[in-house]
Amino acid sequence: VERQHVRSAARPAVCSAMASFDKAAMADKLAKVNSSQGSIETISTYCLFQRKKCAAIVALWAAQLSKSSAQQKLALLYVANDIIQKSRKKGPEYTNEFYRVMARALRATLKGADEKLQGRVARIVNIWQERGIFGSHLAELRGQLGDLLPPPPAAVKQKAAQGGATGTPAAGAAAEGAEAGQAAPGESEHVAAVVAAAAAVDSARVGDEEQARITTVLEPALEAPTTSKCAKASEAVQAFKAKLEALLEAQTAYDAALEAALKASKEAAEAHRGDLANAEEALEALQAAADGEVPSDDDGQPDPKRQRAE
Repeated sequence: VERQHVRSAARPAVCSAMASFDKAAMADKLAKVNSSQGSIETISTYCLFQRKKCAAIVALWAAQLSKSSAQQKLALLYVANDIIQKSRKKGPEYTNEFYRVMARALRATLKGADEKLQGRVARIVNIWQERGIFGSHLAELRGQLGDLLPPPPAAVKQKAAQGGATGTPAAGAAAEGAEAGQAAPGESEHVAAVVAAAAAVDSARVGDEEQARITTVLEPALEAPTTSKCAKASEAVQAFKAKLEALLEAQTAYDAALEAALKASKEAAEAHRGDLANAEEALEALQAAADGEVPSDDDGQPDPKRQRAE
Protein backbone atom coordinates (compact mmCIF):
# COMPACT_ATOMS: atom_id res chain seq x y z
CA VAL A 1 0.00 0.00 0.00
CA GLU A 2 2.81 2.36 0.90
CA ARG A 3 4.51 1.65 -2.43
CA GLN A 4 1.29 2.38 -4.32
CA HIS A 5 0.96 5.65 -2.44
CA VAL A 6 4.50 6.65 -3.42
CA ARG A 7 3.77 5.83 -7.06
CA SER A 8 0.59 7.86 -7.09
CA ALA A 9 2.35 10.83 -5.55
CA ALA A 10 5.17 10.64 -8.08
CA ARG A 11 3.09 10.30 -11.23
CA PRO A 12 1.65 13.82 -11.43
CA ALA A 13 5.14 15.37 -11.48
CA VAL A 14 6.30 12.93 -14.17
CA CYS A 15 3.16 13.46 -16.25
CA SER A 16 3.58 17.21 -15.95
CA ALA A 17 7.14 16.90 -17.24
CA MET A 18 5.92 14.82 -20.17
CA ALA A 19 3.22 17.35 -21.05
CA SER A 20 5.43 20.47 -21.03
CA PHE A 21 8.54 21.15 -23.09
CA ASP A 22 11.56 23.07 -21.89
CA LYS A 23 14.70 23.41 -24.03
CA ALA A 24 17.04 23.51 -21.04
CA ALA A 25 15.48 20.36 -19.59
CA MET A 26 15.67 18.65 -22.99
CA ALA A 27 19.35 19.57 -23.35
CA ASP A 28 19.99 18.14 -19.88
CA LYS A 29 18.27 14.86 -20.81
CA LEU A 30 20.41 14.56 -23.93
CA ALA A 31 23.59 15.34 -22.00
CA LYS A 32 22.86 12.51 -19.54
CA VAL A 33 21.83 9.80 -22.02
CA ASN A 34 23.89 6.60 -22.10
CA SER A 35 23.92 3.46 -24.25
CA SER A 36 21.65 1.38 -22.02
CA GLN A 37 18.34 0.36 -23.53
CA GLY A 38 16.46 1.91 -20.64
CA SER A 39 18.10 5.31 -21.02
CA ILE A 40 17.52 5.33 -24.78
CA GLU A 41 13.88 4.26 -24.62
CA THR A 42 13.08 6.73 -21.85
CA ILE A 43 14.31 9.76 -23.80
CA SER A 44 12.91 8.39 -27.08
CA THR A 45 9.45 8.05 -25.54
CA TYR A 46 9.64 11.63 -24.31
CA CYS A 47 10.70 12.89 -27.75
CA LEU A 48 7.88 11.01 -29.47
CA PHE A 49 5.41 12.52 -27.05
CA GLN A 50 6.80 15.96 -27.91
CA ARG A 51 6.57 15.34 -31.68
CA LYS A 52 5.38 18.89 -32.40
CA LYS A 53 8.69 20.17 -30.99
CA CYS A 54 10.76 17.89 -33.22
CA ALA A 55 12.73 20.68 -34.92
CA ALA A 56 13.91 22.08 -31.57
CA ILE A 57 14.63 18.59 -30.20
CA VAL A 58 16.73 17.56 -33.21
CA ALA A 59 18.65 20.84 -33.10
CA LEU A 60 19.46 20.22 -29.43
CA TRP A 61 20.38 16.60 -30.27
CA ALA A 62 22.83 17.74 -32.96
CA ALA A 63 24.36 20.36 -30.67
CA GLN A 64 24.87 17.82 -27.87
CA LEU A 65 26.39 15.23 -30.21
CA SER A 66 28.92 17.74 -31.54
CA LYS A 67 30.43 18.19 -28.07
CA SER A 68 30.03 14.64 -26.69
CA SER A 69 32.52 11.86 -26.13
CA ALA A 70 32.74 9.02 -28.65
CA GLN A 71 30.59 6.69 -26.54
CA GLN A 72 27.93 9.30 -25.94
CA LYS A 73 27.86 10.13 -29.66
CA LEU A 74 26.98 6.48 -30.22
CA ALA A 75 24.30 6.63 -27.53
CA LEU A 76 22.78 9.69 -29.20
CA LEU A 77 22.76 7.87 -32.54
CA TYR A 78 20.88 5.02 -30.84
CA VAL A 79 18.38 7.58 -29.58
CA ALA A 80 17.92 8.99 -33.10
CA ASN A 81 17.50 5.47 -34.49
CA ASP A 82 14.82 4.64 -31.93
CA ILE A 83 12.90 7.87 -32.57
CA ILE A 84 13.10 7.60 -36.37
CA GLN A 85 11.93 4.01 -36.52
CA LYS A 86 9.10 4.41 -34.04
CA SER A 87 7.82 7.65 -35.58
CA ARG A 88 7.67 6.56 -39.21
CA LYS A 89 3.93 5.88 -39.35
CA LYS A 90 3.04 8.76 -37.08
CA GLY A 91 4.44 11.44 -39.38
CA PRO A 92 7.53 12.42 -41.39
CA GLU A 93 8.65 15.23 -39.10
CA TYR A 94 11.43 13.46 -37.21
CA THR A 95 12.75 11.65 -40.29
CA ASN A 96 13.08 14.92 -42.17
CA GLU A 97 14.64 16.82 -39.27
CA PHE A 98 17.22 14.11 -38.50
CA TYR A 99 18.13 13.78 -42.19
CA ARG A 100 19.11 17.45 -42.30
CA VAL A 101 21.77 17.00 -39.59
CA MET A 102 22.65 13.31 -39.93
CA ALA A 103 25.60 13.59 -42.33
CA ARG A 104 27.35 16.07 -40.02
CA ALA A 105 26.52 13.95 -36.96
CA LEU A 106 27.82 10.73 -38.51
CA ARG A 107 30.96 12.46 -39.73
CA ALA A 108 31.63 13.81 -36.24
CA THR A 109 31.12 10.34 -34.75
CA LEU A 110 33.23 8.42 -37.27
CA LYS A 111 36.24 10.76 -37.41
CA GLY A 112 38.97 9.18 -35.31
CA ALA A 113 36.65 6.35 -34.22
CA ASP A 114 38.10 2.92 -33.49
CA GLU A 115 37.04 -0.15 -35.46
CA LYS A 116 34.46 -1.22 -32.87
CA LEU A 117 32.69 2.14 -32.91
CA GLN A 118 32.81 2.29 -36.72
CA GLY A 119 31.17 -1.13 -36.86
CA ARG A 120 28.32 -0.12 -34.57
CA VAL A 121 27.65 3.06 -36.54
CA ALA A 122 27.77 1.14 -39.80
CA ARG A 123 25.28 -1.36 -38.39
CA ILE A 124 22.78 1.43 -37.69
CA VAL A 125 23.15 2.86 -41.20
CA ASN A 126 22.86 -0.62 -42.75
CA ILE A 127 19.56 -1.17 -40.93
CA TRP A 128 18.31 2.18 -42.23
CA GLN A 129 19.21 1.06 -45.73
CA GLU A 130 17.48 -2.31 -45.33
CA ARG A 131 14.28 -0.69 -44.10
CA GLY A 132 14.19 2.16 -46.60
CA ILE A 133 14.64 4.89 -44.01
CA PHE A 134 15.57 8.20 -45.70
CA GLY A 135 14.57 6.63 -49.04
CA SER A 136 16.99 7.12 -51.93
CA HIS A 137 18.63 9.93 -49.95
CA LEU A 138 20.51 7.38 -47.88
CA ALA A 139 22.87 6.90 -50.84
CA GLU A 140 23.55 10.64 -50.74
CA LEU A 141 24.21 10.34 -47.02
CA ARG A 142 26.72 7.55 -47.60
CA GLY A 143 28.34 9.61 -50.36
CA GLN A 144 28.88 12.55 -48.03
CA LEU A 145 30.68 10.28 -45.55
CA GLY A 146 33.03 8.75 -48.12
CA ASP A 147 35.61 6.36 -46.69
CA LEU A 148 34.58 7.12 -43.09
CA LEU A 149 31.72 4.61 -43.40
CA PRO A 150 32.39 1.04 -44.55
CA PRO A 151 30.33 -0.03 -47.59
CA PRO A 152 27.21 -2.10 -46.84
CA PRO A 153 27.34 -5.90 -47.15
CA ALA A 154 25.79 -7.45 -50.26
CA ALA A 155 22.84 -8.74 -48.20
CA VAL A 156 21.97 -5.21 -47.09
CA LYS A 157 22.05 -3.97 -50.69
CA GLN A 158 19.79 -6.84 -51.76
CA LYS A 159 17.21 -6.16 -49.03
CA ALA A 160 17.21 -2.46 -49.83
CA ALA A 161 16.71 -3.20 -53.54
CA GLN A 162 13.79 -5.51 -52.77
CA GLY A 163 12.25 -2.84 -50.59
CA GLY A 164 12.43 -0.30 -53.42
CA ALA A 165 13.42 2.61 -51.19
CA THR A 166 12.92 5.79 -53.22
CA GLY A 167 11.80 9.35 -52.83
CA THR A 168 12.31 11.98 -50.19
CA PRO A 169 13.71 11.24 -46.72
CA ALA A 170 10.18 10.69 -45.47
CA ALA A 171 8.97 9.52 -48.89
CA GLY A 172 5.96 11.79 -49.12
CA ALA A 173 4.72 14.99 -50.71
CA ALA A 174 3.80 16.31 -47.30
CA ALA A 175 7.44 15.99 -46.27
CA GLU A 176 8.55 17.89 -49.38
CA GLY A 177 6.16 20.69 -48.47
CA ALA A 178 7.55 20.80 -44.95
CA GLU A 179 11.13 20.98 -46.26
CA ALA A 180 10.15 23.88 -48.53
CA GLY A 181 8.65 25.75 -45.59
CA GLN A 182 5.10 25.54 -46.90
CA ALA A 183 2.50 25.56 -44.17
CA ALA A 184 -0.46 23.29 -44.80
CA PRO A 185 -3.88 24.88 -44.37
CA GLY A 186 -5.71 23.99 -41.18
CA GLU A 187 -8.87 21.91 -41.16
CA SER A 188 -11.04 24.99 -40.56
CA GLU A 189 -9.51 26.70 -43.58
CA HIS A 190 -10.39 23.70 -45.74
CA VAL A 191 -13.97 23.78 -44.48
CA ALA A 192 -14.18 27.50 -45.25
CA ALA A 193 -12.86 26.84 -48.76
CA VAL A 194 -15.52 24.18 -49.33
CA VAL A 195 -18.28 26.51 -48.13
CA ALA A 196 -17.01 29.32 -50.38
CA ALA A 197 -16.74 26.98 -53.37
CA ALA A 198 -20.26 25.67 -52.76
CA ALA A 199 -21.59 29.23 -52.64
CA ALA A 200 -19.84 29.97 -55.94
CA VAL A 201 -21.52 26.94 -57.51
CA ASP A 202 -24.93 28.08 -56.26
CA SER A 203 -24.46 31.59 -57.64
CA ALA A 204 -23.28 30.23 -61.01
CA ARG A 205 -26.17 27.82 -61.49
CA VAL A 206 -28.29 28.24 -64.64
CA GLY A 207 -32.00 28.15 -63.85
CA ASP A 208 -34.86 26.64 -65.86
CA GLU A 209 -36.15 30.08 -66.76
CA GLU A 210 -32.85 31.00 -68.41
CA GLN A 211 -32.84 27.79 -70.40
CA ALA A 212 -36.42 28.53 -71.47
CA ARG A 213 -35.38 32.00 -72.70
CA ILE A 214 -32.68 30.43 -74.84
CA THR A 215 -35.25 28.13 -76.36
CA THR A 216 -37.54 31.05 -77.24
CA VAL A 217 -34.85 32.75 -79.32
CA LEU A 218 -33.18 29.64 -80.68
CA GLU A 219 -36.20 27.81 -82.10
CA PRO A 220 -37.48 30.74 -84.29
CA ALA A 221 -33.97 31.28 -85.65
CA LEU A 222 -33.68 27.64 -86.63
CA GLU A 223 -37.23 27.30 -88.03
CA ALA A 224 -37.29 30.53 -90.08
CA PRO A 225 -33.78 31.89 -90.07
CA THR A 226 -33.07 35.54 -90.79
CA THR A 227 -29.95 37.59 -90.22
CA SER A 228 -31.40 39.41 -87.23
CA LYS A 229 -32.90 36.26 -85.68
CA CYS A 230 -29.65 34.34 -86.04
CA ALA A 231 -27.62 37.22 -84.61
CA LYS A 232 -29.93 37.51 -81.62
CA ALA A 233 -29.93 33.73 -81.04
CA SER A 234 -26.15 33.56 -81.43
CA GLU A 235 -25.65 36.30 -78.85
CA ALA A 236 -28.00 34.55 -76.40
CA VAL A 237 -26.34 31.16 -76.90
CA GLN A 238 -22.85 32.69 -76.43
CA ALA A 239 -23.96 34.23 -73.15
CA PHE A 240 -25.56 30.95 -72.08
CA LYS A 241 -22.35 29.07 -73.00
CA ALA A 242 -20.24 31.47 -70.90
CA LYS A 243 -22.51 30.90 -67.91
CA LEU A 244 -22.25 27.13 -68.30
CA GLU A 245 -18.44 27.37 -68.49
CA ALA A 246 -18.41 29.46 -65.31
CA LEU A 247 -20.65 26.90 -63.62
CA LEU A 248 -18.36 24.06 -64.68
CA GLU A 249 -15.32 25.97 -63.41
CA ALA A 250 -17.05 26.61 -60.08
CA GLN A 251 -18.03 22.94 -59.84
CA THR A 252 -14.44 21.85 -60.53
CA ALA A 253 -13.17 24.21 -57.83
CA TYR A 254 -15.76 22.84 -55.41
CA ASP A 255 -14.70 19.25 -56.15
CA ALA A 256 -11.04 20.17 -55.57
CA ALA A 257 -11.84 21.97 -52.31
CA LEU A 258 -13.92 19.02 -51.11
CA GLU A 259 -11.15 16.56 -51.99
CA ALA A 260 -8.56 18.70 -50.18
CA ALA A 261 -10.81 18.94 -47.12
CA LEU A 262 -11.31 15.16 -47.03
CA LYS A 263 -7.58 14.60 -47.39
CA ALA A 264 -6.83 17.09 -44.62
CA SER A 265 -9.39 15.42 -42.39
CA LYS A 266 -7.81 12.00 -42.93
CA GLU A 267 -4.31 13.38 -42.31
CA ALA A 268 -5.51 15.10 -39.14
CA ALA A 269 -7.08 11.85 -37.97
CA GLU A 270 -3.80 10.02 -38.57
CA ALA A 271 -1.90 12.70 -36.66
CA HIS A 272 -4.36 12.41 -33.78
CA ARG A 273 -3.93 8.63 -33.79
CA GLY A 274 -0.17 9.20 -33.64
CA ASP A 275 -0.57 11.58 -30.71
CA LEU A 276 -2.80 9.02 -28.98
CA ALA A 277 -0.24 6.27 -29.57
CA ASN A 278 2.50 8.54 -28.20
CA ALA A 279 0.42 9.20 -25.09
CA GLU A 280 -0.23 5.46 -24.61
CA GLU A 281 3.48 4.69 -25.02
CA ALA A 282 4.32 7.42 -22.54
CA LEU A 283 1.90 5.93 -20.01
CA GLU A 284 3.40 2.46 -20.54
CA ALA A 285 6.91 3.86 -20.05
CA LEU A 286 5.82 5.68 -16.91
CA GLN A 287 4.22 2.53 -15.53
CA ALA A 288 7.37 0.52 -16.29
CA ALA A 289 9.51 3.19 -14.65
CA ALA A 290 7.24 3.26 -11.59
CA ASP A 291 7.45 -0.53 -11.31
CA GLY A 292 11.22 -0.50 -11.79
CA GLU A 293 10.93 -2.62 -14.93
CA VAL A 294 13.25 -0.88 -17.37
CA PRO A 295 14.34 -3.40 -20.05
CA SER A 296 17.98 -3.75 -21.11
CA ASP A 297 20.12 -6.20 -23.10
CA ASP A 298 22.39 -8.61 -21.25
CA ASP A 299 25.51 -6.72 -22.31
CA GLY A 300 23.96 -3.31 -21.69
CA GLN A 301 24.23 -2.39 -25.39
CA PRO A 302 21.04 -1.62 -27.34
CA ASP A 303 20.23 -3.63 -30.43
CA PRO A 304 19.16 -1.30 -33.27
CA LYS A 305 17.06 -4.10 -34.81
CA ARG A 306 15.02 -4.31 -31.62
CA GLN A 307 13.74 -0.82 -32.22
CA ARG A 308 10.23 -1.21 -33.58
CA ALA A 309 9.93 -0.40 -37.29
CA GLU A 310 6.50 1.17 -37.44
